[in-house]
Amino acid sequence: MPPPPTDGGGAEADATPPPPPLRPIVPYDDPWTQLRTRDAHIDAFVKPDDEVLTLSGVRDVAQQRRAACVRSGTAAVPPPTEEAASWLRRYLASLDLLVERAGGVLASADEEDEDHEQTFLTEWTSPLGGRAAKFLALRGAAKEQAMALFLYGALLRQLGHQALDDGLGIGGGAGGAAGGGTSGGGGGGGGAATAATEADAAPLAEAAHHLRRAAGVFRRLADRTLPAIFLALGARDRPLEITPPAADCMARVCLAEAQALTAFRAEARGSPPALCCSLHLAARDLYSGASRALRDGLASSGATSSAGGAGGGGEHAAFARPGDRLSRFLALAQALSSARALRCAAQDLAAKFEAGAAERCCDEAARELGAAKGAADADPAWRELVKEEAARLERDVAAGIRKDRLFVTVQPVPRDLPALPEAKVLVTELAFNEPFLAGGDVTAR
Repeated sequence: MPPPPTDGGGAEADATPPPPPLRPIVPYDDPWTQLRTRDAHIDAFVKPDDEVLTLSGVRDVAQQRRAACVRSGTAAVPPPTEEAASWLRRYLASLDLLVERAGGVLASADEEDEDHEQTFLTEWTSPLGGRAAKFLALRGAAKEQAMALFLYGALLRQLGHQALDDGLGIGGGAGGAAGGGTSGGGGGGGGAATAATEADAAPLAEAAHHLRRAAGVFRRLADRTLPAIFLALGARDRPLEITPPAADCMARVCLAEAQALTAFRAEARGSPPALCCSLHLAARDLYSGASRALRDGLASSGATSSAGGAGGGGEHAAFARPGDRLSRFLALAQALSSARALRCAAQDLAAKFEAGAAERCCDEAARELGAAKGAADADPAWRELVKEEAARLERDVAAGIRKDRLFVTVQPVPRDLPALPEAKVLVTELAFNEPFLAGGDVTAR
């Protein structure tokens, strides 16, 4: 005879609530929320030609810029939308046409006319350079187009982050309401507390698609649009975003984030731990490449020394170093990917009854997360993400492996870290081939 029904209190008390979903990628929205510009009054710089440029046409371009780019106040920037992306595409198309038809001082990329009152003048902040509150002057429509295109890439990246948060119910921070997937386990090891369902595949695919599109935009900037502009810049202060190394860095970051989502999805589906480890290692390498591309690219151009710094010099000495938040973000993202790869490696080794080597991987993962705490101090969401990742590592993987090693296999912990699987990159950039830029770069005209 079945037991008498209860009010449900006992069952609820015995049930262990699932932990909140871990965010697969580090929240860093500065390229979108902190990249701001003031109204440029384009109609004051462009002299309409009766045959090709009308005054109303120029004013239409100015209106498009205000709708697409101008965010000079201190109010929070609203979440990105497809409508905002549409406005940016329209503005870029109009600006491309303006440059092609107006020519002359409007399209000029050299710095000889810096003080000419008719030179096309805009002002932008530089969140990647750690100067989100300072507006820096840029003259010439080629530079304006480059900055607007950078903003477009940042918008696409933010759309990817938003699709991920909305689809998994994570919200804006590192943690969030339950109801999404988690990167804490998987790989057949049974360590995850909450696995993403098949319904999560759509938002993950959408997020990865946006990130790959953003990578293509930044890659075009780095390889085709910005090099000629950068060579023409003088020693005046400029946004870091106008440099090819910054665009190269962001292209790699977007690919790393798409790769991290691939690893997240593989874990959620219960893929073999060795495969998940390979995918996380590829994300780690992409983040490392982004940091290296920024550092080495700026160093080789002489752009990393402040104007008055010791040992400065070089024609781009006025550029500031990368901002502190950008440097911390790159270090944190790399450490998290490395720790997740080591966790998966530990699960793989434990399944092969190599508890000693598995515990060595757990120890190394914990060391990576400990080192990441310093970088995470810049943002409460980052601190919470590292805290939750460390707790998940200990609770879901390390504790069981340690117990098995001590009381079942009785294996020593090796001094050296075991060999890890080869990194496996599964994502690629989506080439940026928008019609309004199909005719080639503005700087080549």
